[in-house]
Amino acid sequence: MPNTIQSPINLLPPDSLILGVDPGTAVTGWGVLRLTTKGARFIGAGVVRTKPADPFESRLLQLSTGLIEVINQYPCAVAAVEEPFFGENAKSALILGQARGALLLTLAQHGLAVTSYSPREVKRAAVGNGNAIKEQVAFMIARILNIPTDTKAFPTDATDALAIALCHALRCRIDNRGI
Repeated sequence: MPNTIQSPINLLPPDSLILGVDPGTAVTGWGVLRLTTKGARFIGAGVVRTKPADPFESRLLQLSTGLIEVINQYPCAVAAVEEPFFGENAKSALILGQARGALLLTLAQHGLAVTSYSPREVKRAAVGNGNAIKEQVAFMIARILNIPTDTKAFPTDATDALAIALCHALRCRIDNRGI
C-alpha cells in the first residue's frame, strides 16, 4: 500500500499540494502548501482582486477566473476554505456568502475536495489563540513557513489563506506503513 496522508475527509499521496482560500468580494487570498513527511512547506501565495466599480456578477466572475489561474498553476489535491464570520451586518454576510459560493463552485468544477474551517479554528491552528488578530496570524505564518514578512509581498489576505491551508495540513497525518 502506498504512503498516504490522511485527513478526516481525504487520503492524499505524499507531497500533495493544499490550496487555502480566504474568501472576500474585493480581495480573496490564496495560499499553497506542500504536505511532506517533515510538515507543511510554503509553495506560493497571493490575492485575487476585483474591481469595485464592476457589477457584482462580474466581480464573482473575476474571483472565479483568478482562482482558476491559481488552480492551473498549482495542481492541488485538496482545498481548505474559511467559513464566513457572521457579524451584525446581514447584507455583508449575504454578499460574502455569494462570493464564497462562487469560489466553492469553481473548486468543485476543478475536482478539488473542499474542507471548511471556522475563523477561530484557523487562528488557533496558526497562533494557538482563536481570538488572534490578523497581524498575529501573519507574523506566525511567516515564522512557521519561513516566508518574508513584507506585507506588500504577502498581504494579510494571503497569509490568512496560508493559515487556512496550514490548519488543514495540521489535521492530516502521514501513514508510514510500507516504508
